[in-house]
Amino acid sequence: MIVYEEFWHRDGSPISEGAFEEINLNDHDSRRQSQRINLRKNNEIPLNLACDGVSISLLRMGWLTLQPLGSANVKDISLTGIGFLSSQALAINDEVIVQFQGIKLSCQICRHQKVQGKLAFYGANWLEQGQENLRIAFINHIRLHVKR
Repeated sequence: MIVYEEFWHRDGSPISEGAFEEINLNDHDSRRQSQRINLRKNNEIPLNLACDGVSISLLRMGWLTLQPLGSANVKDISLTGIGFLSSQALAINDEVIVQFQGIKLSCQICRHQKVQGKLAFYGANWLEQGQENLRIAFINHIRLHVKR
């Protein structure tokens, strides 16, 4: 068993009792469609100070070409979605493309939580159907570059 923080971010206020729950890594969180890989080194460090994760590029489809939006820092990833920090203003249901080492995947923003100033945490679901091999390659590239 390990101490595991659900990925609801906080603003630096003290951690309340019950904010952490114990789970077995072999068990699957029943609220999720697939197991999430948490890239955070220390969940007790507030997100606005966390220097962990992997940096990726954010893109959006423009007139016939992809337009760069900015960068993001991946905090968690799974076969069904991705969680990242970015100072780019995104809205629920926005479609963006994440890129890392030449692999591009489309996703739709389904969760937004302000962290501090312009910095926000975004949760997104993958849009490509039947592209599990591409998602697995993307996840493996991210996992290989985690700063631990």
